[in-house]
Amino acid sequence: GNNEGIAKRLNQAIEICEKEDVSYLLTMDQDSSFNNNDLKVYKNYVKNEIKHESISMFGIRYYTIDDETKNQTIYDKILITSGSIINLKVAKSINGFDENLFIDGVDTEFCLKSFKNGFKTVFYQQIYLRHNLGDEKNITIPFLKKRTRKIHNPLRLYYIVRNYLYLRKQYRNLHSKINLPDLINELKNCLFYGGQKIEYLRAILMAIKDANRSQLGKLNNKYAFKLNNRI
Repeated sequence: GNNEGIAKRLNQAIEICEKEDVSYLLTMDQDSSFNNNDLKVYKNYVKNEIKHESISMFGIRYYTIDDETKNQTIYDKILITSGSIINLKVAKSINGFDENLFIDGVDTEFCLKSFKNGFKTVFYQQIYLRHNLGDEKNITIPFLKKRTRKIHNPLRLYYIVRNYLYLRKQYRNLHSKINLPDLINELKNCLFYGGQKIEYLRAILMAIKDANRSQLGKLNNKYAFKLNNRI
């Protein structure tokens, strides 16, 4: 009956799988799906991967790319939870997902922790997942054509900023894996095109403050209540 955050639920799923003697877990978002026979192809890629014991997570593409690079397999890339397959033996060995984060950056932290402990991730560009990151909003810029931007509500932006700063502090030797341009793009889209500028600025300032004092977990104060936005 409570929203306890994605990390806690993922850890509960890992515990259930362990009791059921399951070795790998596919995690999906409610808006994600596979095309045609892609899940079967994906499973075959995972089965044929060499040195499974060194891989913590397998992932797939959720955006369009050039045909020239579609057949590439990339190692040690930061993956998103949706469409990923978790090696449960490795997940248990590195203590699963960080529940301090609640939501946003949970998958990034798992990948960074994997790298720190000598494990790898595998990204199959050959397989496409239908998936949306955030709500889309059509905007028109003067003298330019209409464009689509990803917009988050202020509460969600709070978690994005706070957890990004937390990860920068926790994984100082892996900053190259934590994408600053992505964060800047999130901030720009919300502030320029999301409306509610005051609420976005308040969310950003509180995120910075909480990250600096290591105030993590679920935001349970009057500020979160006032925002009155679901995540």
